[in-house]
Amino acid sequence: KSGIVMQRVVASAPGKVILFGEHSVVYGKTAVAASVGMRTYVRVETTDGPACCTLRFANFNTENTWTWEEITSSKPVEQLVSSSQDTPHAAESAALVFLAIVREIFTEPSTIPNSTTIEVRSVLPVGAGLGSSAAFSVALTTALLAITGKLQQTPQPNTGELGDEDKRVVERISYKGECVIHGTPSGVDNGVATWGKAVTFTKPDLSPIQIPQLRFLITDTGVPRETKKAVKHVKDRFEDPNEKETIVSLLDEMQAVSDKGIKCLQTVQGATQHDELNGLVKTNQELLDKLGVGHPAITAVLDITSQFGLVSKLTGGGWGGCVITLLPPSSETQSEKEEKMQKQLCEGTSRRTFMADVGVVGAVVAEGDTADKIWEGVKPTCTVTV
Repeated sequence: KSGIVMQRVVASAPGKVILFGEHSVVYGKTAVAASVGMRTYVRVETTDGPACCTLRFANFNTENTWTWEEITSSKPVEQLVSSSQDTPHAAESAALVFLAIVREIFTEPSTIPNSTTIEVRSVLPVGAGLGSSAAFSVALTTALLAITGKLQQTPQPNTGELGDEDKRVVERISYKGECVIHGTPSGVDNGVATWGKAVTFTKPDLSPIQIPQLRFLITDTGVPRETKKAVKHVKDRFEDPNEKETIVSLLDEMQAVSDKGIKCLQTVQGATQHDELNGLVKTNQELLDKLGVGHPAITAVLDITSQFGLVSKLTGGGWGGCVITLLPPSSETQSEKEEKMQKQLCEGTSRRTFMADVGVVGAVVAEGDTADKIWEGVKPTCTVTV
């Protein structure tokens, strides 16, 4: 097939939240993850200049330039990224992801452009467990496939959403980028960023599902998540003969929550759906607390949101990180209530809150003037400093 060639593109991909099934997924149960309307944007432009590639991260205020000869050499990517006390660790990790993905795509000399500038802007908080690295990997992969004419299907005219054939390629390549940072990740994060909407994951199978757009408040507790330690804590309890029966029972209950959640998301509508989801969110959090992955910082957020009649749960590994709160349909009265709640959550604390739609479109791409308009409207709201 001949590909679709673009010279100036902007691609974007969403972050993710775990709706149901964190921790239980490690033991073969089903997790439900959904895309969140906070995105990472990658702009790629090729010109007839010198044969080099410049990578700029607006969030990190960093810039790297390599020759294409360096990028496509057999040198380990670690040797091409210099460490510095002035450079955030996340920026160095992202540069490594970039090089790994570029090498995966530019496998033939004929596909290598001359002068290439790649710019990255993100409205996703970095390191909060919302899939920022996967969103970058997916957006970068999408943009590079577009600029080199390797997309095999014309993106949707109104949204720029990729066709399924191209999504499968993006999912596969972006996973290579995720491996640079996370070793052997599940593939959930880059799967959600690619396909959008939501996915179910039962090791090793990931399946995209269609869900309605929902409104959530995401609260970063200000306490760094401790995923590895939390996972080890559950594992230790699972392997303890005195605790195993209790943990197995909790994991089975989590599977039931995931099953009901999937059914509710796909078959129930309106106020009934909202009420059912609220009940499942509440139950899931209670089970996570019983597993021992809660945290006083998470409980504090739950207490505040419950004062406003809302239900919340941790999302991700626990012991810190983010909390998600299901919001009812928007209204003027509801907006005032939510504004007051956000003020109470953040006042005098290190917490941050983000209003976001959940269940949004996945990887998208635009070219030319359309790409320029999108890029002009993107403000990197989550700046990372040393």
